[in-house]
Amino acid sequence: MKPELTFVRLKLDMSHFALRLLGPLEITSGKGKLSLPTRKLWAIIAYLASQNEPVERGKLAGLLWEEADEERARANLRQELYRLRGTPAEALLLVKPETLALVEHTSDLLEAQRHFRSGDYSRALALFRAEFAAGLAVRGAPAFEDWLLLEREHWQGKWAEAARKQARELEGSQPSQAKALYERILEADPFQEDIQRALIGLTAQLEGAAPALQRYERYKALLSKEFSLEPLLETTQLVEQIRRGQTLAPQPIQAISSIPKALSQPPLVGRELEWAAMEAAWQAGKAIYLSGPPGVGKTRLMLEFASTKGPFLHLEGRPSDSGIPYAYTTRAIRQSLALLPGLVFTNWVQQEISRLLPELTQESPPPITSEDGKLRLLEALTEWIRLIARGGVGAIVADDLQFVTDASSIEVAAYSMARVLPERVMHSITAFRGEELNPLILQSIHGQVEQGTAVLIELQPLELGSLQKLVQQLSGSEARLFSKRLYQATGGNPLFTLETLRSLFAAGELRLEEGIWATPYDDETENYSELPIPPSVREAVNRRVDRLGGAVRRFLEAASLAGESFALEELAGATALSEWEELEAIETAARARLIQPTAEGYGFSHDLVRRALLDGLGLERRKLLHRKLAEGLERSGAAPARIAGHLEEAGKLRQAISWRLRAGEAASRVYANREALEQYQKALQDGAQGQEAFEIHAARAELYQTLDEREDWQAELAAMSELASALQDPVQEARIAVALAELDNRSGRFSQAMERLEPLLQDASLPASLLAQAFFGRGQALLTLGRTDEAQAQLQKALNFEPSPLSELAGNAHLVLSDQAVQLNDLEAGLYHARQALQAFESTLNRRGKGMALRNLGRAIGIGGDSPLAIQTLKEALRESTAAGDVVSQRHILLNLFKFEFESGALEVALGHLERGRELFYERPDPLQEGIFLNNLSVIHRMRGEFGQALSTLSEALALAERTGIAQGRARRRMSLVEYYLDLGQPQGALPILEEARQLIHTAKLDELRAWLEAQYARQALDSGQPSTATQRLEHLSTTPDPHDRARAAWIRGLAWLALNTPERALEQLESLEVPPNPAFQARALAVRLEALQKLAQDTAPAIHEAEALLAAGTIPLMEALELYRAMGIAARPAKARAYRQTATSLVSRIAASLEAFPEFQKSFLERYK
Repeated sequence: MKPELTFVRLKLDMSHFALRLLGPLEITSGKGKLSLPTRKLWAIIAYLASQNEPVERGKLAGLLWEEADEERARANLRQELYRLRGTPAEALLLVKPETLALVEHTSDLLEAQRHFRSGDYSRALALFRAEFAAGLAVRGAPAFEDWLLLEREHWQGKWAEAARKQARELEGSQPSQAKALYERILEADPFQEDIQRALIGLTAQLEGAAPALQRYERYKALLSKEFSLEPLLETTQLVEQIRRGQTLAPQPIQAISSIPKALSQPPLVGRELEWAAMEAAWQAGKAIYLSGPPGVGKTRLMLEFASTKGPFLHLEGRPSDSGIPYAYTTRAIRQSLALLPGLVFTNWVQQEISRLLPELTQESPPPITSEDGKLRLLEALTEWIRLIARGGVGAIVADDLQFVTDASSIEVAAYSMARVLPERVMHSITAFRGEELNPLILQSIHGQVEQGTAVLIELQPLELGSLQKLVQQLSGSEARLFSKRLYQATGGNPLFTLETLRSLFAAGELRLEEGIWATPYDDETENYSELPIPPSVREAVNRRVDRLGGAVRRFLEAASLAGESFALEELAGATALSEWEELEAIETAARARLIQPTAEGYGFSHDLVRRALLDGLGLERRKLLHRKLAEGLERSGAAPARIAGHLEEAGKLRQAISWRLRAGEAASRVYANREALEQYQKALQDGAQGQEAFEIHAARAELYQTLDEREDWQAELAAMSELASALQDPVQEARIAVALAELDNRSGRFSQAMERLEPLLQDASLPASLLAQAFFGRGQALLTLGRTDEAQAQLQKALNFEPSPLSELAGNAHLVLSDQAVQLNDLEAGLYHARQALQAFESTLNRRGKGMALRNLGRAIGIGGDSPLAIQTLKEALRESTAAGDVVSQRHILLNLFKFEFESGALEVALGHLERGRELFYERPDPLQEGIFLNNLSVIHRMRGEFGQALSTLSEALALAERTGIAQGRARRRMSLVEYYLDLGQPQGALPILEEARQLIHTAKLDELRAWLEAQYARQALDSGQPSTATQRLEHLSTTPDPHDRARAAWIRGLAWLALNTPERALEQLESLEVPPNPAFQARALAVRLEALQKLAQDTAPAIHEAEALLAAGTIPLMEALELYRAMGIAARPAKARAYRQTATSLVSRIAASLEAFPEFQKSFLERYK
C-alpha cells in the first residue's frame, strides 16, 4: 500500500466557504464562486457535505470506484485529491491519513435542518432551488448513483413535508399561496387525496364552484383509470357541499367505537387436555405438532405454552414466500439475531449463512455448485440452531407450516431438526392446517409419530361449556343465553367468536357498562336472535373495516395483496393516499386490531382477516393493485419472484418473464435447484418464446444435469431440439449435440457420445468455444474407455480451441490432464497442468476448482520428493475445498496430507487427517474412498505394532473394495495385505494374493502399481529363499520415477545381496540411493547398511550413532524399529549389543501379543524372529 498524503494548506479564511446543494452545486469563498475540475470531485464534496462528519477514505473510494480493489480505489481517490492542489478549493477539505471531511462552512443543508427543527417552514422552502445536487451524475459509479438517488428522495420528502405544513398554515391567511404549494406537491404524486381535497376546497374559495368541480372530475377520472377507485367519502361530501353552495366546513371525524382490551388477548380456555399432551411430549423431548382448521386457536395455544418454557423463536410461514429459496429460513435467522443481538457465529458458519444474509460479510461467498456445497450450508444452519440454543433459546415455534412451500426451507427444517432434537438442545412446536399441508410433509409427520419421536394434536372448536366460560370471563357475567346464541352462530371457532364480538362492539350492539357487557336486547330477548351477528368471519371483518372509513379500506385492500406482512414503502403508489393518510390508516387499523407490528413492518392479525379483504376485491381492481405493488416492490429491491408474481396477477406476463429468469438465477446461486426449475417453468408458462425459450430450456437442462435426473434432462434437451429446428440455427443444434453427448457420457454410452460429437469436430464454422466443448466431451469419453493417449490428444485440442485460457473448461481440461500425467509419473506435465488449472479457476472465482487444482499440484510436488511444500500446498487446497463445501475433494486432500505427513514421520498429525476424513463419510458415504481411509488406518496400526487391528481394518477395506468392484481399490488392498503376510513370515500365503493383484493390474492397466507389484514379488521370492530371483526382478526398477518405489526396490535388493553373501554390493546399492525423508525407509536402509558393514568388518559406530538418533525421534514404525534393533544387536560392541537384542526381543513380544486373534500369523511371526 502506498503511504497516504496530507496536503499543505493554503492560508485562507475557512469561514468564507459556503455550499449550496439544494439545486445545482455551488461553492463560494472570499474569492467568489469556485469551480472543480472533475465530476468526481463535486461528488466527493456533495457526499462530505451531506454527512457533515469525517468519512473513512476506504468508504468514499468504494462508493466512487466500486469495481476496483481497495488499493486501486484509494489510489484513484488520491489522484482526484491531487487535482485540487494549489487551487482555492483545496482549503475546503480536511485531509487526514484515514479520513476526509469538510472544514467549517455554511450550507443550505445545514440551514434547512435548522429551519425544520424550529418549524420555520417558509424559510426552509426558500432554500430549495431544485432537487439535491441537481445535474450531478457520475458515470461508472453505480454505488454512488444509488446513494445520490436515496439522498434526493430524502430531501424531496423533507420538502414535501415542509410544503404540506406550510400550506396548512397559509390556508386561512394566504389561500393563493397555499393553493400554489398544494399544486407543486401534487406534481410529484397526484394520488394524495387529502391534498386533492384541500385543493378542491381552495379552488372553490378562490375561483368559484365550477373550476373546483372540474378539478374534482379530472381527479375522479384519473383515480378510476389508474386504480379503479371512487374518491373517498370525505371528498364526495366536500364536492356535494360545493354543488349546493354551502359554506365549506371541516368534516367531523367519525368516532371509532371502543372495543374492550380484553378482546385483544382473551384468556385461554377449553384446552386442558391438549396442554397436558404437549407437556408430556415436551418432557419426553418429542416434536409437537398442532393441527386444525383456520381460527381454531392453534397459534394462541402454541405461544401460550411456549411462553411458560422460557425464550423461544417464533416463526411464521407465509404464502408470499413461494418461489423464494430459503425465505422462511432467512427470516428465522434475522429474528434470532434480533432476539440474541450478541450471537456470534464461527467463521465457517458465518460465511455459509451470509449466502442468505449478505450483510454478515463484506465478501460474498462463491455460488454453491455441488451437492457437497449444499450439505455444508445445511450443516451451518444446523449449527446456527445449536448456537441459539446455547444462547438460551429453548424452542423453535413454527406457525402456518402449510405456507412453507419453498423446498429449500423444508429441507433445512428436516435436516436440522433431525439432528438437534435427539441432542435435546432444542424443542420444536409446529402448527398447521392439515387440509392445506403438503401431503409429503404430512406423511413425514405421521411417520415421526409412528416412530415415537413426535406427537400430533388435532385441535377442535370449543365446546359450548368452554365458550360459556370464555364469555363469562370476558363479560363479567354468566351470559348463558348470549353464549348459546354466540355458539350457534360461530360453531365454537375462537377466531369467528372474537371477530363477531368485535363487530358487535364496533356496531354499538355490544357495550361496556360498569365493567359488564350489555346489549339493547337484554331485558326482552328470549335467545338473542335479535343480535345482528354476521354469518361468517369474512362478513364480520368487512363490517368492521367499513366502519373505519374509506381510506382504511383502501390501505388494507392493497396490503392484503402485498402479503401477510408488509412494509409501508412496498405499498407506496398502490393506495392513492398520501403518506399522512396512510399513517392515519395504519394507526386506525392497528387500534381496531386488524393489523399488528411485525419485524418487517406490519402484518394482519390473522390470515383470515387478510382473506376476507381479498375476497371482496373485484378482478380489475386486483389486477390494477398487483401492477402498482409490482412497481413498488421493484423500487424497493424486493425478491424477483415476488415482483414476478404480482405482474402475473396483473396480467403483465411478458414483463413477468424477465423477473422469473432473475428469480431462477438467484435460486441457482444458492443451489436451490428445485426453486430455480420452478421459476424457469413459470417463465415458460408466461409465454417465453423463440431464443428466450431455448435459453430457459437450456438452463433447466443444466439444473437436471446437476441433479442427475436424466429423464427430465433428456426432456429439456428434446424441447431445445424442437426450438432449434424452428429457429434454423446450426449453432444451437450443435449446442444440443454437445449437451446430448454429455448425457451419453453420464449414462455410460461413451461410443454414442463420440458419434454425436464427430460431425461437430469437422465443422470449422462453429464457434471455437463450442468446438472446445466438443473435444472436451470426446476426451472424457475416450478416457473412460481407457484410450488414454487419444483422450489426452482430444483434451489438448479442447484447450487449443478454447478462446480463453482462463475459462472453466480450460481449468477442467488441465485438471484432467494433470491427473493423467501424475498417474503416468510425468511429474513435469502434472505440475504444469495443475498450475494452469489453478490460474483458470482463480480467474473464474471457482473455489471448488481451485481446491482440486491445488490438490493435484500438492500431490505432484509430494511425489517429486518435496514433502514440506506438498503439505503446505495441500493445506491451502483443503481450505479452498472446505470453503466450497466440496466433501469429495476434502477427502482426497486429507488422504494426500496423511500420506506425506506419515512419510515424514508426523504420525499424530497424519492420524488427525485420517480421523477428520473419516468423519466426512457419515453424511456422504463413498465405499471406494472409505476403503482407502481404512487401508491407511491399518497402516497406522501397523506403525504402532498393532498388527491384529491392522489386519482387521485392512480386511474391512478389502471387503469394501470387493463391494465396489473397482479394480484399483481391489488391487491396492491386496498389495497392502501382501505386505502383512511378508512382515509376519508367511511368504507362501502371500503368493496367491500377489497373483490376484497382478491379474487386476494387468487387466485394468494400472501401470502406476507395477513397480510396487514387482518389488513385492521380489520380496516374496527373497523370503522364500530365492535371493537371485529377487535381484533379477528388481533390475529394471532402479530408474523408476517414484523415489519411494526406488527406495523400496533398493532395500529389497540390499537384503538379497546380503542373503547372497555379497555385502559389498548391498552397501554399494544403498550408498548410491537418495533415500526419501521417510523414517520407515531410512530405518530399513540403515539396518541393511549395519549388517553389510558388520560383515565387511568395517566401523559400524557412526551408523549405530545414526540409528540411535533415528530411533530417539520416535517416528519409526514398530516393525522397522525391530529390524533396526536386530541389526544393531549384530553390529554393535558386545556391551551395547546385549541391550539392543533385549529391546528387539521386547518388540517381538509386543507385536506377537497384538496377534492373539490371528494365531497362524502369531506362530509364523514368532518362528521368523525366534
